[in-house]
Amino acid sequence: MNNILAVTADLKRCSVALAYNDKIFSKTENLDSATHLVSLVQSVVNSANADLQKINSLITTSGPGSFTGIRVAQSVIKGLALSLNIPAKCLSYFEVIKHLYGKNEDIVVLIKSEKQQVYFYDFAMRTCGVSSYQELKSQVTPHIPWVGEKIEELQSICDGNYVEISDFRDAKNLLSLTDIADDQVCPLYIGMRNGEAKVNCW
Repeated sequence: MNNILAVTADLKRCSVALAYNDKIFSKTENLDSATHLVSLVQSVVNSANADLQKINSLITTSGPGSFTGIRVAQSVIKGLALSLNIPAKCLSYFEVIKHLYGKNEDIVVLIKSEKQQVYFYDFAMRTCGVSSYQELKSQVTPHIPWVGEKIEELQSICDGNYVEISDFRDAKNLLSLTDIADDQVCPLYIGMRNGEAKVNCW
């Protein structure tokens, strides 16, 4: 039986999900992740009456998003992986949104950044980066769906082909994605250098 613990976090939001004995237990709270994430994990484990030694796999996200939240979630997952001697996996929110979209077609995934900017991943060109709202359309494949967070400024320029995915940060979304996740748990860093997208995973 595959018992999986999933954890995600932003600066002021924690989400924990546990697939255990064919049931799913989850909690998402608007709490400071650095202070409350470990206790939320314990709460979910207790509510499932779960034995930590029977958990087979751990999973979290690489981002993009809150640097602090991502590092806190990854630290919790890495600590549990070491203490329980089980594998830890990681995948980006781009992949989570693509999975939630559920259609086997190329899309551009969009996640809010700061200052009228957006993180994007173009699954047609396999490119990603950070773009201003005004420049995004010129940087991605034309005439394919834009999928991601609600960003009204972008909905007005996407030719009516915008699909909102609002709950992609919930940890329960990760439970079915361990097969496509990476064995390396590290943050996803996205930036721009000389107009070109760069992605680093350290």
